[in-house]
Amino acid sequence: MRYAAQLALALVLGLAVSAAARATFEVQILQPVAGRSIFGDVEVRVRVVTETPVAEVRVIVNGELETVLDAEPWATVVSLGPENRAHVLRVEALDIEGRRATAEVETPAIRIDEEVSVSLMQLFATVTRNGERVLDLPQQSFVVRDDGVRQGIVTFERGDVPLTAAVLIDASFSMRGDRLARALAGARDFVSRMSERDLLGTKIFSDQLLYVTPLSASPEQIAADPETLEAVSAAASGTTLNDHLYLALKELDDRAGRKVIILFSDGVDVESVLEIEDVRWKAERVQPIIYWIRADAERVDGLRYFTLWRDPDRHRANIDGLVDLVERSGGKVYEFDVVDEMSEIFTDILEELRGQYVIGYYPSIDRNDGRWHEVEIEVRGHRVRAVRGYYDE
Repeated sequence: MRYAAQLALALVLGLAVSAAARATFEVQILQPVAGRSIFGDVEVRVRVVTETPVAEVRVIVNGELETVLDAEPWATVVSLGPENRAHVLRVEALDIEGRRATAEVETPAIRIDEEVSVSLMQLFATVTRNGERVLDLPQQSFVVRDDGVRQGIVTFERGDVPLTAAVLIDASFSMRGDRLARALAGARDFVSRMSERDLLGTKIFSDQLLYVTPLSASPEQIAADPETLEAVSAAASGTTLNDHLYLALKELDDRAGRKVIILFSDGVDVESVLEIEDVRWKAERVQPIIYWIRADAERVDGLRYFTLWRDPDRHRANIDGLVDLVERSGGKVYEFDVVDEMSEIFTDILEELRGQYVIGYYPSIDRNDGRWHEVEIEVRGHRVRAVRGYYDE
């Protein structure tokens, strides 16, 4: 009996030891992703799969211990510098029983002949403090998150990036008069101070396209002679703002780099077939920065419009949607009542574009599944305007 009891005890202990040996203990590196080049400040995120408590997680970069984590979340930020080089990131997890689990990822340097094909995400950010633009911040001041995940900044510069701009000028009945001439003068002044690498085109519209200039770096291309302006004003009637804004987005769709739309209108859309939701759908894929020079905001907000396409609530929703579209693009709404302010507004837009920070990163999660990614740029103590996201297509 005594031998049988000892045998049973040994069997139980053996099974326990065997179960412990089989207990799962695994570490996985969620970020960065193997095979994806990384630069600058990079977030490291780790998952530990275990049935026993974890004592610590060590993060080792290029053979050197970077940090030791002793509690969840198993995440940290490592600084890799700006060099284009390969990296080896190793993670070691230890549990309270002394077991060890490891994982490793290798990230390559970018080959120069492959740089063009890499999906670099570029953000154009305007930073302000107490309403004034801040132009002298270092890269270390910026934190970029893509769907809540901190990203490594690959490129960082300010202002000197070519742009393609479309100026849309509403010449409908409510906008005619001296405003049209002033708006065109502002557009000509804008293009006269652009870089030779920049392009700008204009569209004057009401319920139809009245006058158009091709994308050009020449101020003369923006000018309309007095006879043309007179004819345009005579032909102007209702407004198809949404339709022409969508048309401008289509024109910018195949353009690379920084894309800009400057809209001059009171925002009252009388006859468009498209809704503002259709325009937003296109804008979120083209990714332009949109500026709206809004006339008579106080007067328009106090009116209730009934038209063939929309009742007053739909008109209100259309204007609110346009404001939201501008803000989500990283642009700005300028409200004015005096036409003499027009040149100052165009000047301010150009100065803002020249003072923007241009931030590039490679999204750490890129599945090409068409899903919307929320993007956030944070600068402590400052306000940042930039595009709010993109579709992963």
